[in-house]
Amino acid sequence: MRNVLVVIRDEKLRKRVERLLPRRELHLQIARNVRELRMALRRPVDLLIADMNAAALDGVEVVRVVKRLNPEAKSMAISGSSLWESTAFQGLVAQLDMDSLLHASVSDDVLGRSLAILVEQTTPAIPPTLAHTA
Repeated sequence: MRNVLVVIRDEKLRKRVERLLPRRELHLQIARNVRELRMALRRPVDLLIADMNAAALDGVEVVRVVKRLNPEAKSMAISGSSLWESTAFQGLVAQLDMDSLLHASVSDDVLGRSLAILVEQTTPAIPPTLAHTA
């Protein structure tokens, strides 16, 4: 089972991501604040979907923590900010070794296909045979 962590403060965007994520063999965790993030990080994260502009949670720091805990984790950065187009921001995303960068305004079709591809490429941190005993 793949453990997916969604760190998106904006409710509308978060609900879009939740609705478009393929559901089979996923354990979905939502973190809207630091407390929820700490709780979510008790489990290995296989796929991180992070809003890089979340006010309460620094998206860059969230990515660094998740990657430090599980270097193999796949990750998607979502941003609605005008910073998205800056070379510095895109360089930071590359430095963080993010697998995907999308603007929050992309169509549901593009977002859904991107999520499906990342989920398919994600290897569970806990093999299915051990997941039932964990």
